[in-house]
Amino acid sequence: MKFSTSLLCTGLILTGGFVFAESSVLPIEKAVALAREQLQIRGLEKTIFIQAAVLESQSLLGGARVWKISWSDTVPASSGRLEIGVEVNMKGEVVRLVMRPGELLKH
Repeated sequence: MKFSTSLLCTGLILTGGFVFAESSVLPIEKAVALAREQLQIRGLEKTIFIQAAVLESQSLLGGARVWKISWSDTVPASSGRLEIGVEVNMKGEVVRLVMRPGELLKH
């Protein structure tokens, strides 16, 4: 009982066997807003929509977490690649997710 009370008071959550500080998570609303901004910058906001937003760890051992946001359709990118969405880290930095046609997605 004392352990669970201490855990609750420190604001930590236990998820999938790992303990994360809840204050270090970028709110989903902010991540989605940053993704929408990427669509607006390129004039895609009327044709491409956000299909899903998933909070994932970058490693099996619960390393840094990122929001993976996928588009409703692919967007042509350079060198014959297709953009499938964006990744937003907990600092609010955005990276485009691209793949080659026929390439398997890594989960």
